[in-house]
Amino acid sequence: LKELADSYLDQLKRTQADFENFQKRVEKEKAMLVDLANEKLICDLLETLDNFERALGSLEERSSKDREGVQMLYDGLIKVLADNGLERITAKGRRFDPHVHEAVLQVESKLEEGTVVEEFQTGYAFKGKVVRPARVSVAKTNEDSKEVIK
Repeated sequence: LKELADSYLDQLKRTQADFENFQKRVEKEKAMLVDLANEKLICDLLETLDNFERALGSLEERSSKDREGVQMLYDGLIKVLADNGLERITAKGRRFDPHVHEAVLQVESKLEEGTVVEEFQTGYAFKGKVVRPARVSVAKTNEDSKEVIK
């Protein structure tokens, strides 16, 4: 009888451990699905973010009130996106990294070869995963050709 009771107790403990592992796995999968949905939404908002940046650039010569209003909206959007895991990828002046940068041009420069010279489109990462690489031009020291389009 004692062996039977120990067997049932052991089986109960295993079942309980299996259930706890199942719960943890379900929570992890649920969090992954939420992140995947958020990533899609954030990727869809990147074009809007780009448009805000273009609008701010075009308002340089307009009244400060116009610019302040658009700047407040832009800052609010950036804050919400950053609070939810969006990070801007720094490019200009950094060493070219094919994991986070997309080379559009190679240009002759006095900078060290492989250094990002100019950023054409901002890159972003969401929770550490690159969702859009920064489109950049990269320095080269070879004087044989002026520009190489990738």
